[in-house]
Amino acid sequence: MNLSRRFISIVAVIVLLLNFAFAETIDLKYLTNNQGPKLQKISDINNITSIKFPYSNIQLTVGRGVQLRYTTVPAGSPVVWTSSNSGVATVNSGGYVTARKSGTTTIKALSTNSIVNASLTVTVVKAKPKPKPKPEPKPKPNPDPLPKPKPKPQKISVEKVEIHPQSLALTVGDNYPLDVKLYPDNASDKDYKYYVSNPEVLTIENGYVIAKEEGEATIFVKADGAQSDIRVQVFAWVEANSRDKTPIIAMPFKDIDNSDTYYKIIKYLYNYKLMSGVDSDIFDKDGQASRAMLLTALYRLEGSPDVTYYKQFEDVEYGSWYSDAVMWGKSEEITAGITEKLFAPNRKLTRQELVVFIYNYIKYKNVPETFVIQKSKPTDFYRVDFWAKEEATWCLNNRLIGLNHGRFDPHINAKRQDIARALYVLDHLLTK
Repeated sequence: MNLSRRFISIVAVIVLLLNFAFAETIDLKYLTNNQGPKLQKISDINNITSIKFPYSNIQLTVGRGVQLRYTTVPAGSPVVWTSSNSGVATVNSGGYVTARKSGTTTIKALSTNSIVNASLTVTVVKAKPKPKPKPEPKPKPNPDPLPKPKPKPQKISVEKVEIHPQSLALTVGDNYPLDVKLYPDNASDKDYKYYVSNPEVLTIENGYVIAKEEGEATIFVKADGAQSDIRVQVFAWVEANSRDKTPIIAMPFKDIDNSDTYYKIIKYLYNYKLMSGVDSDIFDKDGQASRAMLLTALYRLEGSPDVTYYKQFEDVEYGSWYSDAVMWGKSEEITAGITEKLFAPNRKLTRQELVVFIYNYIKYKNVPETFVIQKSKPTDFYRVDFWAKEEATWCLNNRLIGLNHGRFDPHINAKRQDIARALYVLDHLLTK
């Protein structure tokens, strides 16, 4: 019997030494119980039948520690402590756990004979940065018991209305922009309204004066109690009625009907053989005009006088539909060509070139200056080249050429309808 007890004691000691060899945090000087470190007899250690923790897992912050609580049966029995990952957390012989770095480890409490044990999971997390202290709110000023009402903005009335131009002379079908300015510039109300004394003569559409029929009218502009006005004179198309009366021939042009603004003009020019169509039944009033086309029309207006052909321009061949007109125009100084040797008959005609041809013809015919009628200058007159300014002024004043929304458009290509209008008015000036 004594021999058996000795054998059991030797086995218990061997088990205890093996546990100490594999545990990283066991202090061999102590076997612990809940009452603190205390040397126990081996026979007492082997009596543990139960080890329990009040929790299965705990969480620690790096650098923090905790004393583990546990119970044993019999109570107060010493246990041995181990950590599965001492890099994450260590446990000393008294059951105190210290967190080293973030991660997870298992802490075990074992009986000395390793027959009874209990474990729990320890999770280590990084410490959260301390939040910055919030600044203390500044004390709000005490509001006035009765807030002062905001002052209403003072109304600034319109004191003066200016209209540009200050007078207008238009031909039926013309349109011209009005420029209205209100003073002072910081007036509260910038709205204004147009009123026309005779709406049958003209109307206002989107700031443009639209000439409808011959007559006079006054345009009033009213704004916030202030107003201004301008007088507008509208001229009708002239009647070239001093030519010999000839039977009126029905026009063959299917692209011109009696509702067209240019119907009367084209019909007149066609009847007197001053202008024909681009085809037997097409007039093409919006088609591009050429230099040869205009000079031929002036030549016909002059009565197509006989000319002797000689080679003046290298690009004008004898027998072409415009050769006689070019010879006549060169000899009467109506044209000098684009160079000494070139006329460029088929080159497109600009609107400022058109008025130069017309003005040269007027000088050739010695038309007196008394025919000049003052007309409003276009808004883009500054774009006219210096060599065409006098000619453009004369033709505009005498209504030989119209405007497009108040613009002359000197460098835009002239249309066949521009030639038709110029011939029609010229015939009136020459036969009056």
